Amino acid sequence: MYSCDAGPLVTSIYKDKTLNVEDIYKKLIFGKFNSNFGKIFESIISQTLISNGYTPFYHTYIIKEAEKEKHYEIDFMFERAGKIVAIEVKSGSNFTTSSLNNLKIKYPQLKFERIVISNKALSEKDSVRYLPIYMAFIL
Repeated sequence: MYSCDAGPLVTSIYKDKTLNVEDIYKKLIFGKFNSNFGKIFESIISQTLISNGYTPFYHTYIIKEAEKEKHYEIDFMFERAGKIVAIEVKSGSNFTTSSLNNLKIKYPQLKFERIVISNKALSEKDSVRYLPIYMAFIL
């Protein structure tokens, strides 16, 4: 479930902390809040995709290697111009894209546009587009 408004979501996540609501928002605005913003980033992306007319889906899949099963998840998937767009939302600075990378192994017959949305700069590497969270509206 994703909140339709990131403001109340932030308040609900941190309401039981020792900070008051005003302090929480000041720390967020000035980038001094040390926390995992995964829920918040995902809610923003969900709201953005729906506002742009897409119907996003959450997807999990398993790849069997030898006798082990590896579980992967894709935060958002939707169809655009005959391709499946797969989006991973990352809130930290160190992350991997194994869920996006292994889509080609699991579904070799499908064409994917792979996007990582995070707080990093705009770039592209190995056919994965890295999009800063503030540019999500262009999806």
